[in-house]
Amino acid sequence: IWGVARRWPKAEREIFHLHFLEGLSVDDIAHTLACERSAVEAKVSCLRAKLRTLLSQITELQNLVEPSPGEKENYARHLSSLAGAGNTVGKG
Repeated sequence: IWGVARRWPKAEREIFHLHFLEGLSVDDIAHTLACERSAVEAKVSCLRAKLRTLLSQITELQNLVEPSPGEKENYARHLSSLAGAGNTVGKG
């Protein structure tokens, strides 16, 4: 996630770091950055939405890449059958 966050605008990166990584409150961030609380609140809300979308995309990609338990069993059986077939190649 941090790799993607590095490409965000500076203000979003700062708020992401302070709020989500350092755990600062919206009030503390507003004080630290000398800006309105409402502006920080809006950015945190926007960042939450971005993170939700990003995590959803990561989950979808993992589901595409990683087989389900049933698929893993079928794959293991397939490999076993290939290994068994491989033992007979060239014999006879």
